[in-house]
Amino acid sequence: MGAASSSAPTAMAPITRGNSLYTIVDGPSWTQAEANAVKLGGNLITFNSKDELFWVQDNFLSNPSIPKIAYFTGLNDARIEGVYEWSSG
Repeated sequence: MGAASSSAPTAMAPITRGNSLYTIVDGPSWTQAEANAVKLGGNLITFNSKDELFWVQDNFLSNPSIPKIAYFTGLNDARIEGVYEWSSG
């Protein structure tokens, strides 16, 4: 998951769920947040189920220790305007 921020990077320990690692990456734009996620060996988040969405809400969006800022997901229309796809494929 990417966080829109123009200040210092958001610090948090990554959280493991199954075979996936979740963390916050900084980026003032979707493109920069995705590039920062790729540098770590991943992509911005792809929600594969409602359960995963609810888990992210519980562990990130509702976490009082994580600043309430804008977040990017991997869903985008960067390749073709108006055609949405996940950055992870």
